Amino acid sequence: MEPEKQLIARVHADKRVFREIVEKLKQQVYYLALDLAGTHADAQGLSQEEFLKQLVTSPIEEEHIQHIGNGTQELAQQERRLEGNMLQQNIEKAISILSPRERSVFILRHYQEFTLKEIAGILSIAEGTVKSLLFRALQRMQKELEFYQT
Repeated sequence: MEPEKQLIARVHADKRVFREIVEKLKQQVYYLALDLAGTHADAQGLSQEEFLKQLVTSPIEEEHIQHIGNGTQELAQQERRLEGNMLQQNIEKAISILSPRERSVFILRHYQEFTLKEIAGILSIAEGTVKSLLFRALQRMQKELEFYQT
């Protein structure tokens, strides 16, 4: 029997087993919660809530205990969603600093997927001007989002 399953089998009989499980997973869960929440207090609350939700279920069923191991995966998924939302917010902020013409060209090209020639027709400007505006927009956005580059 795996060590985790041995602990699960003893949970009902011994309160110390609960402590062993918490000790085994608490640091990993805490750090994921800290990344997600951003503050020590919130991370403690999230990690404690996760343990309580998963381990203080009476009777404890194996599927609930198995979910503890998945709890860290769920926190990681939540963290990735949060990072994606933050990235989207930062992109939107970067777009907002563009001039109206740069913003129009950028959105038409990268969100609406129009060709440079189509954008020139839509905005009634030369294709060379579209290229220039797009180039400047990309430079400004790259500078605004440079902290994402590794």
